[in-house]
Amino acid sequence: EYPGLAELSTIDYSTEDQPIQALKITNQSIDTYKPRLILISGLRGNAFAPVELSVRFAEQLLANYDEKTDSAWMVDHFELHLILLSNPDGRAKAEDQALAGADITWQNNTNNACSNQDIGVRLNHNFPYDWLASETGPCDPAYSGSSAASEIETQAIMTYLENLANQPGPILLLHLDSY
Repeated sequence: EYPGLAELSTIDYSTEDQPIQALKITNQSIDTYKPRLILISGLRGNAFAPVELSVRFAEQLLANYDEKTDSAWMVDHFELHLILLSNPDGRAKAEDQALAGADITWQNNTNNACSNQDIGVRLNHNFPYDWLASETGPCDPAYSGSSAASEIETQAIMTYLENLANQPGPILLLHLDSY
């Protein structure tokens, strides 16, 4: 709907082969250095609000581009990268809980290594920085994975971020989360 301002790309696929997508928003006709803002949301399956806020932020920027100078300024002078739903499988499980009227407790992905429970891996604990092995192993509800960056979703985000980091200029990275 917004050619020249928005570009949606699939950066990889989740454990259950769902696309993990990044939305890049910038005025592509202005070919000059632009600092980058990266918003990552939806690492935890039941973190519904950050995903919704990120989508609405993108919608408002694009819809108001021709009408509001602050939206135009941001799109013209920055490169925004939004990984809107980092954990699509976990989100689907949490949505199923919500639709069933149950407590919305599912936070992890769906790569289950626990033999007697459906647990998955807590993606926001799976990144290499300060990674710690779960004390109780794969049946820990906050299981951090078999190793740092063991999960395909984590690897997809890291690869995307590494590609951006290899370009010149500053980057501000924000991980949006909620309970």
